[in-house]
Amino acid sequence: MLSAIESAKKSISLTTYIFDNDPSGTRFVTALRRAVERGVAVRVLVDAAGARYSWSPITHELKHAHVPFATFLPSSLLAPWRVASINLRNHRKILVVDGQTAFTGGMNIRHGNVLAEKPKHPVQDLHFRVQGPVVRQLQEVFANDWTFTSGETLPDEIWFPELADSGNVIARAITDGPDADYDKLRWTLLAALGEAQTSIQILTPYFLPDQALVTALNLAALRGARVDIILPSKSNLPYVHWASRAMWWQVLERGLPPLAHTAAVRPFQVNDRGRPLGFPRLRKLGRHAVSG
Repeated sequence: MLSAIESAKKSISLTTYIFDNDPSGTRFVTALRRAVERGVAVRVLVDAAGARYSWSPITHELKHAHVPFATFLPSSLLAPWRVASINLRNHRKILVVDGQTAFTGGMNIRHGNVLAEKPKHPVQDLHFRVQGPVVRQLQEVFANDWTFTSGETLPDEIWFPELADSGNVIARAITDGPDADYDKLRWTLLAALGEAQTSIQILTPYFLPDQALVTALNLAALRGARVDIILPSKSNLPYVHWASRAMWWQVLERGLPPLAHTAAVRPFQVNDRGRPLGFPRLRKLGRHAVSG
């Protein structure tokens, strides 16, 4: 991602939930500052809650570096008109460079993701580099969020170039959030589970599915599909882990194999095909904007 930012010639759009003010976050700010200095159009969208995961917030560094940025739905208990947005968060993680190459997945911008440098609190997650027409769809997701937050409309000539097909994988972006797109991704997952004949593989950091998803998993197991669910061996949210353990019996009693444990990644696969990137957490807590 840093190399792509350094090679950008026309535009960079970046949205993320957590953007820490740590060694990794500083590298991104430096790369973005250099891009601005060489004339690249840069827009950075950081969730207002995610920006507070470190102190001082990375927004201070972005401002000092003259990088155009906006914070998504600032909220405060001290401002009554902003209380309603406290639980409306943007968990999308998208980087688009020159409108031609995109990165998306589950990785926030924080030093814990740089496993090669052996951070104190390591987090293993997945992120993907994509090209082709799906890049325009991801750019549209960013542009809509940016316009909602800042009021600025991004012009087509810089941000939306013509794109040719790339590779042999069929891909599309599916948005979901507490607006017109609410539950669209959930319906997609339910449809995929309903079509499963041979296998379902799920890796997720938070497993708190609603009754409809539990039923879909159990029905898939009853008709002979192998269902594998892999969860983190250690959760950053203990209360979510406790709640998750309390409901495992609902999927184990129908013949699903025991749940395995690994790192906090989020792929989802049915019948050895169909892999959402930037897959949502399987939980029904809060209302968040995501994309897959």
